[in-house]
Amino acid sequence: MKTNIFKLLSLVPQNFWYSVVCKKLIVMNTDKTIDYIEENHCSVSRFGDGEIEIMLGISINFQDSTKELIRRLREVASFSENDKTFLCCIPDIFRGKKYNKVNYESYRFWDLRAAMFQGYWRKFFTARTLGDSLFSRFYMGRKTVNFERVISKIKRLFQDKNILFVEGDNSKLGVGNDLFGDIFSDKRKIARILCPDRNAFSFYSTILPTVLNYAPYYDVVIMALGPTASVLSFDLYQSGFWALDMGHIDIEYMWYLLKAKTKVTIPNKMVSEVSNTVEDTKNDNKYLRQIITRIGC
Repeated sequence: MKTNIFKLLSLVPQNFWYSVVCKKLIVMNTDKTIDYIEENHCSVSRFGDGEIEIMLGISINFQDSTKELIRRLREVASFSENDKTFLCCIPDIFRGKKYNKVNYESYRFWDLRAAMFQGYWRKFFTARTLGDSLFSRFYMGRKTVNFERVISKIKRLFQDKNILFVEGDNSKLGVGNDLFGDIFSDKRKIARILCPDRNAFSFYSTILPTVLNYAPYYDVVIMALGPTASVLSFDLYQSGFWALDMGHIDIEYMWYLLKAKTKVTIPNKMVSEVSNTVEDTKNDNKYLRQIITRIGC
């Protein structure tokens, strides 16, 4: 932790300089981001506080910052072609005190990160159109978001779709809820590629060709794989597939269903911000049949 603090302090002068010389960022809000995804059928790469720290050489608790990951994240961030079928998303935290309509605790968290990294956000992200990466974190800490409307829009994206999930070993997207519809229906084709919960990018040379091999048989690839998903979504987009980096969305929906006021564990799922252990390890045979391969786990 001391190393991170010293590293952060060393970044302050350049952060200030970039804040002065680089253009201001315009980020769509949560509702407009989801609308944009639906209207343009676009792939999405999301960048949050963890991704920006990795891009600056700071490792986070479930992913080490490596030279190759830094290079790839910066490559995706700098993609600025006017192509509506790809959307780069960063947090909607640049609107002053009303920026994200969150509670006080969340406001302090994002206000600090806006101050610490605003210059770097401006330097790295050059696209004219930027979405809100927090669209997949629509519930916890949000004050004025219309949850029902946002959830309805998200569900509409996946209605009757055949889905290939690329996720951490204990993410279990859509298990125990209806966010992606009935994922165990015989009328749909649902499959899962499981990857490590920690340092998934170490296996990227295997992950990418594996996903490319299976992707043609599905309507959409949905990922929950930390910073690795930010890169993978971009590579899949460039190969002509619809790919959505939607980390945290399943847990947010579970918290919404529980009406949770604080971040809590979810039985049988990894919730890295609460605990690194899975509370209930029972497996469902229907879920197990959806797993087509495991990589590094």
